Amino acid sequence: MQCGRCRDVDYCGRECQIKDWKSHKTTCVPKKEVPASVKSFEPKNTSEYKLKSYWDSRFKEEEQFDWLGKYEDIREPLSAILTDKSLKIMVLGCGNSTLSNDLHQDGYTNVISMDYSSVVIDKMSKKYPHLEWVVMDVCDMSVITTGSYDIVLDKGVMDALVTDEKDPWNPSPSAIQCTRKMCKEVCRVLKKDGHFIQISFDQPHFRRLFIIPENEDDEQQVKSLTVPKQISASCNCIGWNFEWRQLTSVGFGYFMYVMKKE
Repeated sequence: MQCGRCRDVDYCGRECQIKDWKSHKTTCVPKKEVPASVKSFEPKNTSEYKLKSYWDSRFKEEEQFDWLGKYEDIREPLSAILTDKSLKIMVLGCGNSTLSNDLHQDGYTNVISMDYSSVVIDKMSKKYPHLEWVVMDVCDMSVITTGSYDIVLDKGVMDALVTDEKDPWNPSPSAIQCTRKMCKEVCRVLKKDGHFIQISFDQPHFRRLFIIPENEDDEQQVKSLTVPKQISASCNCIGWNFEWRQLTSVGFGYFMYVMKKE
C-alpha cells in the first residue's frame, strides 16, 4: 500500500507498509535520502517543457516517470479501442514511462516508441532491448511511411507543447503552427480508420482548438463554446472524427481524446 500520510510513492521514496500516517517519519525514506529518480524535476518556467535541452537534462538523472497516470489506470478505456493485440502502435514522446513495456506485457507486441531526446531513447533501448525505440520529432515523422499505423498514442505530449499559453481561448500562432504540424503528421502515418488517442490535462473546449482546426491556415477562431461529444471530420481540415471522455479514476480527472481517421 502507499504511504498513509502523503499517499504518493514518489514523495516517500518507497511504498510504506503502514496505514497510520503518524508512523510516516520513521517508516518512510528521510527526505535527504530520497533518490534522484523521485526528486522534483519541475522547471522554473513552464515554457521549458517545450525545450529539448530541458528533457535531455532531466532524463540524464530521472529513471522513470509516468505522466497522467500509469497504464493500469487507462487500460480499461484503451482496451475498448485496442481490440486486436496485433495492432501496430506508435507511442509519441515516450520519455522514461513504462507505458510501452506495459503494452508489450499486455500482449501488444507491435509497438514502436519515439522521443526527440536521444538521451532517453538510449537509456530506454538498453532498459527494454526487446522493444523498438527511435529518436524522432512529433512534428516531423517523415521517416515513417504514410498510412502505416493503426494507433498513435499521446500521453501528455501536446500538453507540453502548449503548457505556457497565456490565454487558452486564444492560443498563440506558434502553438497553432506546432500542434497543426503534429496533427497532420499523425494523421498522415495513420491507416484509414486508425485512431489517434490522447490522454491530457486539457479540457475539451480548449483541446479542440488544436486537434480539430476548422481552417487550413494557421489562424484559429473560436466560434462556439459548445463542445459536442463527437464532431464530424467534415468540420475540420485534418480529416478525423473527435470524441472524448473524462477519466475520473486518474488524478483529478483527466481527459481521453479519440480521433478516428476517415
